Amino acid sequence: MGKDDKKLAPPPPSGVRRHWDWMTSFNGVLALFAVLSFVVLWIQLCDARKSFAIQIGEARKSFASDQRPYVWLANDKDSSPSLKVVPEKNPAGALQFVGDLYYTNYGKSPAIILRQYHGLILGPNAAKIRPLQWQEAKMILPTGKIDEFSPLSGVVTEKEVSTYMSAMENDGLTVYATWQYMDTAGNKYETELCLTRLNRGGWAYCKEHNDIKDCSLDVCEQ
Repeated sequence: MGKDDKKLAPPPPSGVRRHWDWMTSFNGVLALFAVLSFVVLWIQLCDARKSFAIQIGEARKSFASDQRPYVWLANDKDSSPSLKVVPEKNPAGALQFVGDLYYTNYGKSPAIILRQYHGLILGPNAAKIRPLQWQEAKMILPTGKIDEFSPLSGVVTEKEVSTYMSAMENDGLTVYATWQYMDTAGNKYETELCLTRLNRGGWAYCKEHNDIKDCSLDVCEQ
């Protein structure tokens, strides 16, 4: 009998119920379960990645905060004060006040100083503490290193010297400075410092212009 002579199987009689293919249904359920399991695992993986990224970000912030530099007034050492302002004669023989302010980095990482300014105010300082022209000078201030700057006043008379040296706080001599710096990761910070002389020779912090800022969180000078 040839291939062409084979008869096709007759269709099942009408009204006869087909037998349920349990194996096919079971395989379908397994496939659906596998797909759903994959979706659940994928969601869990995405959540784990987000959680891990958040933890890494928080760890980096914590590390940066712990390791960051802090520029501030240096501590007095024996007979060497961290701030001193005295009248001196300049090469032309005229009197002027000359200051020496020592500052340091109290942080755990170097401070990369980007720019700074400093000033010396004579007389009442209430309206005179203001931003000055930036001195653009990039330099490294390692941890614990002490540096200094020396602000100068204009020419004064001997009578003015006596008046300023005996004035009460905020009314005689005031020294202030601002530093902008960053850590090795590029995070930017700013330190403002202001000190006013007491009539007996000590120094007190001004009522404003004393702060250490994180420029990513606080408003720093432009």
